[in-house]
Amino acid sequence: MERSVKDRSDETSAPPPPARTLEELLGAKPKKVPAPVGDGQVVLGEGCAPLPEELLLAHARGKVLFLAGAGVSMAGPSRRPSFQDLVLEVYRRLHDPLLPHLRCIGKKKLGLPLGSDLNPHQKAEAQNFRAGRLDVVLGMLERRIDDDQTEESQVRRAVVEELRPRWAPGHARIHEDLVRLSARGATTTILTTNFDLLLARLRLRPTSMLACVACA
Repeated sequence: MERSVKDRSDETSAPPPPARTLEELLGAKPKKVPAPVGDGQVVLGEGCAPLPEELLLAHARGKVLFLAGAGVSMAGPSRRPSFQDLVLEVYRRLHDPLLPHLRCIGKKKLGLPLGSDLNPHQKAEAQNFRAGRLDVVLGMLERRIDDDQTEESQVRRAVVEELRPRWAPGHARIHEDLVRLSARGATTTILTTNFDLLLARLRLRPTSMLACVACA
């Protein structure tokens, strides 16, 4: 008798099951509770990352500078090459024997031994390619194959040919968003390392000014 009373007391002290909405009772998935936002952070919409309030205030005052890299122009419809793909295409155009080694390094096959058929200059280029110093790689390649400075640089000509669009590339949605976000008054300022002019051609205001800084 005592045991049954004790069992009943345990049941009455147990917490009640969580309440379920009508949608959940009818088979709908339970709604996700949004993660709490920390102090000084603002969420602009569902699925958006929290942003510091200081950043939003600085943006409202026109004190935020937008930097655009190759990623904004790599997807369709722009389809411009990344810096690494550009370097590989230059080696392909010049039929350089280092190309297979660089392709393996680009595929993260870092353990590939460099063959003895490569000279010290080519091995140094491969090491810099592996370290991500792609601008250094192009400079070393130019010094290696363009000894005669009176002639046109083969490397620079290959870069120009590769960057020359084979079609009329269009701007992507991210280009529009960047120009719209960076627009403050009559001026739109974006710093970009891209060689394309997609951001410069996309002007939402007749008097807008776009600053593009391309790395050589």
